[in-house]
Amino acid sequence: TYKYVGNGQGDLSVVVPTKRNYMPCLALLALLVLGVVAVVLMSTPAPSSTMKSAGFSTPAPQMGECTFWGDPHLITFDGARPSFYGDGEYWIVKNDAVKIQGRFIG
Repeated sequence: TYKYVGNGQGDLSVVVPTKRNYMPCLALLALLVLGVVAVVLMSTPAPSSTMKSAGFSTPAPQMGECTFWGDPHLITFDGARPSFYGDGEYWIVKNDAVKIQGRFIG
């Protein structure tokens, strides 16, 4: 049986639940996941190329200089000195990466 002691009387009090700090647990979990990912990435073998070497390699690209001055003076990449006295358009550089055309007007 219960005995009514009135409003606010008795030895009971309100208990506020404590808030838990989950940050240390989340930080530890993040470090654990990061460690597992690092181990997996380090243990994975590097992908191998499916191409076979034919005993030769592509030579390193060569640097060159092509000089134009006045008209019709020029020195080509290979050191030649052609003369262009007539009007016309000519390829100065033409390869897969660079295309430069020149126009001589006499």
